[in-house]
Amino acid sequence: MPDDSGSGDVAFRKDRRTCQQCRRDSAAPAENLEASNIGDFDAIFRVNVAGTHQMIRAAAPHLRQAALGAIVNVSSDSALSGSGSSLAYAASKGALSTMTRGLARTLSPAIRVNAVCPGFVDTTWALAWHDEASYRAFVP
Repeated sequence: MPDDSGSGDVAFRKDRRTCQQCRRDSAAPAENLEASNIGDFDAIFRVNVAGTHQMIRAAAPHLRQAALGAIVNVSSDSALSGSGSSLAYAASKGALSTMTRGLARTLSPAIRVNAVCPGFVDTTWALAWHDEASYRAFVP
């Protein structure tokens, strides 16, 4: 997990390397449970859940002081559907959505906390994860 010093910058730098490693190694696809491993889960949760927590924790005092605080987390429709690039990804986005709800209750009314949950996005990265037929099922 990121360090517990409250320094969002340190957590970001550490988890950015982790995130880049995740992209290079590519976690096992959601439909291949046997290929998944705890390392994939840990790396993806560190970025999507723990990293977000550390950044919010570091920013919260400043947002309260400004009296105009708003946090917008980027979750995914995978949080609800369980689909996505990997089971670890979908699970981490589910955890992020749950954390967002909890933080909205905890930090209100001083800080608004919301999440956006985009669906499939037509990119070359997405095409690399899918064959042409499954890609076209997502992108009309």
